Amino acid sequence: MSDSCIFCDIICGNAPGEILMRFGTSNYEAAIALKPRDPVTEGHVLVIPKDHVDSAHNNPNLTGEIFALAVRYAREAGLASYNLITSVGAAATQTVHHLHVHVVPRHEDDGLHLPWTEQVPAAVQSDREKARSIDLGSWVVKTPVPVSAPSAQQCTVVDCARLKQEMWW
Repeated sequence: MSDSCIFCDIICGNAPGEILMRFGTSNYEAAIALKPRDPVTEGHVLVIPKDHVDSAHNNPNLTGEIFALAVRYAREAGLASYNLITSVGAAATQTVHHLHVHVVPRHEDDGLHLPWTEQVPAAVQSDREKARSIDLGSWVVKTPVPVSAPSAQQCTVVDCARLKQEMWW
């Protein structure tokens, strides 16, 4: 356990948290499934090892075990589609430095659009289709408009926020 870790505090009962499942035996609790403070979809949970490890980078074997528990949770919850996500380091959006895996249930049109996919919100797609139709008086010409986002190396946090506002994803 770490002195300044919110997940350690929740596991020890020193901070509030909605624990949905406990993994382990009657003698040893290995991990918990915790409802996050701000879930991104209905049913989003975090699977967190009891033992404090800063990130997946520091203990790949434990990381594998936690991913296996995350899949177990998803199966027992009856999830058909879901993302399993972990982050390592601040640049990768890790905000709590205690290994955890997000189990993010997914549904068609759930509104969660991941930047590395081809998913495009319906409203954005509609705007793109309108932009592709160029009215030339009595002529209507449909032209494909190439749409590409900058590579990850070119995209900073500020750029990503700007791109989202410009409806890249």
